Amino acid sequence: MPSPVPSHLYPPIPIGGHRCLSPRQIVRLEADRNYTIIHQVGGRKFLVSLTLKVVEDRMKPYDFLRITRGDAINPYFIKQVGENGTVLLMDGTQICLSRRRKDLFASLFRQFIQE
Repeated sequence: MPSPVPSHLYPPIPIGGHRCLSPRQIVRLEADRNYTIIHQVGGRKFLVSLTLKVVEDRMKPYDFLRITRGDAINPYFIKQVGENGTVLLMDGTQICLSRRRKDLFASLFRQFIQE
């Protein structure tokens, strides 16, 4: 896995209202209709009135990976990738990869590890 990136390269990102978060604090993004639940390190959650697509687009420069229709993850928090298509995150969350996204995830994750 790549070495940690200096914090000055991860400026806070606006996520709705007057709130900004550093991408380094975000473990995953979860869709909930037209809202997004942002899961942070330490188990804290925020509900924002933006779609997952909008939040994901803001996080794209920071290597977030869309692994299902309703989930995008920060690859720095991946603990294990199972052969059966499951991703285990450091917070204990286990997410099954979408069939259509497995190959894309595998290639992007390989690139991420090699950086």
